[in-house]
Amino acid sequence: MNKVIKACESAKQLANTFYEVLDSKRHVLSKFYTDESELIYNGNFKQKASTIAEFYCSIPDSDHQLLTCDAHPIHESASQGTYMVQVMVTGKVKYANVPRKVPFNHVFLLVEINEKLKILRENFRYSNVEIS
Repeated sequence: MNKVIKACESAKQLANTFYEVLDSKRHVLSKFYTDESELIYNGNFKQKASTIAEFYCSIPDSDHQLLTCDAHPIHESASQGTYMVQVMVTGKVKYANVPRKVPFNHVFLLVEINEKLKILRENFRYSNVEIS
């Protein structure tokens, strides 16, 4: 399969499942991560699957609306032959305690482990400036 097509399919799979779990089934979020995973969430650093899942469980209930999703395969020379893909998502999120939707950017570095994609690195950031 073409690497770009595989990367796009990986991104679609992540987008279809991750945000659904984040919005409604946070108790199973750790399945997306490994003990080597790292998250930076608006400047807050978290490491390890269980710690990341606990962090997400601590934030208010959310409803994510995805606007864009893009994917790029990582070249084998940079990933020591392991399948990796960078996924970039933009959207808006509505939190239970916030009256308006907040724009966000979310970047993932996925790695294939035992034929399953896991989030190795993740960076979530609010986009406070909207360009019209």
